Amino acid sequence: MYSVMIVDDEQLIRRSLYKMISESPIGFTVVGEAEDGLAAFEQACSLTPDLILTDIKMPVMGGMDFIRNSRTANLDCQFIVLSGYGEFELAQEALRYGVADYLLKPIRPEQLEFTLVKMKTALDHKRNAWMDYDLWLVYYPNAAKRMADCIWHMDEIGIHHELSQFYAQWIEGAHKYPSCKDRCVEYVSWVLKNLQNYGGAELNQPNLYALRSAKNGDTIHKLTESLLTEWMNVIRTKRNHGAYHTIKQAAAFMEKNYMDKELSLQSVADYVRLSPSYVSQIFKEAMGASFVQYLIQIRMEQSKCLLSNPHSKTYEVAEAVGYEDYPHFTKTFKKYYGISPREFRNRQGLE
Repeated sequence: MYSVMIVDDEQLIRRSLYKMISESPIGFTVVGEAEDGLAAFEQACSLTPDLILTDIKMPVMGGMDFIRNSRTANLDCQFIVLSGYGEFELAQEALRYGVADYLLKPIRPEQLEFTLVKMKTALDHKRNAWMDYDLWLVYYPNAAKRMADCIWHMDEIGIHHELSQFYAQWIEGAHKYPSCKDRCVEYVSWVLKNLQNYGGAELNQPNLYALRSAKNGDTIHKLTESLLTEWMNVIRTKRNHGAYHTIKQAAAFMEKNYMDKELSLQSVADYVRLSPSYVSQIFKEAMGASFVQYLIQIRMEQSKCLLSNPHSKTYEVAEAVGYEDYPHFTKTFKKYYGISPREFRNRQGLE
């Protein structure tokens, strides 16, 4: 239900409008009446109606001044002006102040109802747009961060998934709703901000004009995908130059934490802020061994040192180098050195 205020210096007209609006099933209710623009302005500031029907020529303050004052005060309401046949030019001028429509007196019920239907459609759209925007304010910072994470971790599948979700929810129909273009600009700008916070200071600013000028949702989708892919490639190129240094950091982290039973490709990738698949790819190139091979190498070398201590027990050594499963440790040790831990200690004269 939307609220309406009636402003006219003739009581009969106010009564007639009140009756027609109250009996209409469209969904409006009269919340206030005034006989001049000054009284109407004071009421409007207090009642904040959705719609105001106002006469143009009234004592104290006319309809034009009332509308101008309301706009200056940023009253969020729609106006319909009521005009006589001799006031047509004034009604036309009122339209330049954002007045939604005008009605010529005497006002017929079918004429009023037709105008109210149009106003309800406009108000419904406005209300839904605000509801959507509230959801958008919650949605887009998180969505932009997820996209930035995918780009930063070189997760191409994740990028495609996130973009498809974003497109389906917010960009389809952009040719009908121009605000969708603005939302896309906000989204892309926020993705860039996240990437820059991660260390992507060298990334180019997006071509926002191209996004805002796009004719339809498909064009926005292609432009956005192209931009995100470009950013990912820039980051990849930079990393390829610094890949050796990054993997050296990963290797040092493994050498320091090899005893952690939870140490994994994922935890190492998190440490260097790259995706597991990308770390796996460049690890072997930089270290000459896969992640798993290098971790086994560290643990086996450390276990060999610990097994040389006559006071240590084999199962304790297994736990100390990150193995919960003792049989798995002995099997890995034998595969790596060609002899079991027991045989190794025998050769050392420890058993």
